[in-house]
Amino acid sequence: MKIGVLTQWFDPEPAQIPTSLAQHFGAKGHDVKVLTGFPNYPAGRVYPAYRQRWRQLDEGPRFRTLRVPQYISHDTNGLHRMASFLTFAFMALFHAGWLRDRQVIYVYATPMTVCLSVLYLRWMHRIPYVLHVQDLWPESVLDSGMLRPAFLRKPVNFVLSTVLKMVYKNAAHIVAIAPSMASTLQARGARHCSVSLVYNWAAERPAPDPGKVAALRERLSSPGRWLIAYAGNVGKMQDVETIVTAAASLGYESGIDFVVVGDGASLDGVKQLADSLTVDNLTFLDRVPFAEMGAVHAVADFQLVTLLDRKVFRGTVPSKVGESLAAGVPIITTVLGDVAAMCSEGGFGWVSEPENPRALAAACRQAVAAGRQEQAIMAESARHYYKSRLSMEAGLEAMHQILQGAARSAVSDR
Repeated sequence: MKIGVLTQWFDPEPAQIPTSLAQHFGAKGHDVKVLTGFPNYPAGRVYPAYRQRWRQLDEGPRFRTLRVPQYISHDTNGLHRMASFLTFAFMALFHAGWLRDRQVIYVYATPMTVCLSVLYLRWMHRIPYVLHVQDLWPESVLDSGMLRPAFLRKPVNFVLSTVLKMVYKNAAHIVAIAPSMASTLQARGARHCSVSLVYNWAAERPAPDPGKVAALRERLSSPGRWLIAYAGNVGKMQDVETIVTAAASLGYESGIDFVVVGDGASLDGVKQLADSLTVDNLTFLDRVPFAEMGAVHAVADFQLVTLLDRKVFRGTVPSKVGESLAAGVPIITTVLGDVAAMCSEGGFGWVSEPENPRALAAACRQAVAAGRQEQAIMAESARHYYKSRLSMEAGLEAMHQILQGAARSAVSDR
């Protein structure tokens, strides 16, 4: 197949879903083109090895990548973030002709603004597209707290809802990452037969070096103590502030150490909060390269999965869930809905009330009070659940069938 991949985030950024998909299909001998931006996520700065220009074509052994410029921002200013989304959307639209020879286009739909160019390609060149929805819009925009003044909410909601109905209606297939999301998308204009559930898979990581694991564990915690990690974007929606406050309430005498690994728009504020609370059982690590994340998972007894309490998040499964399960790390989560249901079904995690430091601290106490043997049982349950439901092999095979079906249906329609 001639496959196009459209995504605002791509390797070397931590965007494992579109990156692994392009690598997989390229390795299978398919002709793959990727249209993306210059890497800047999550810090909001272009990576040192890159410089923004009008276009940059990278020829790789498995796929070709066309990078286009955008306004870069990952701060908490809503206008700045929207400018980032829209400038990439319009630059991708301007360069969309590069994908006009594709049989099918895969769209990593976060943000949803990337869909402008595939609508054009569908209408003008009759190229089918498969939409991989990562966030429900307009809720993700309206509930972010970054859209000000308040009178903008209604017109923005109307515009986004109208455009999204067209996006869903014209998609050859839509992929949801959680059961509740699939139901919601079906109710919003997607044909019932065109929506599939494919959980976000985790990228396969090489086994960590034992020496590095031991050194990292010694750096972050002491023998006999528990270590609970948060690894990922430190943004407003991730509610890392609740983790910091919970850690402060537990204190060093609890026998529980915490580590926050990552970068993002809220990192400075989170560090200031930790300083003001004089937290003595919390360490911050900068964003860790992909190849070294295995060591972080190897030293953690539990991984934290936190989000603000928004209705939209109850129908999503953050990618760090799959990454934790793949590594055999039980989770402690404040994400209600589908994630909480998975924890109950799979027996690999503890659930806390969201945005409640006291409740999160209690969940952490409960997790460690269950003991090492229970943690080991949960770790095995995590691995089993991942292999049966969220593995990369299962996810890529499902996407192969979906993309192949979309390409075939387009041929029959012509």
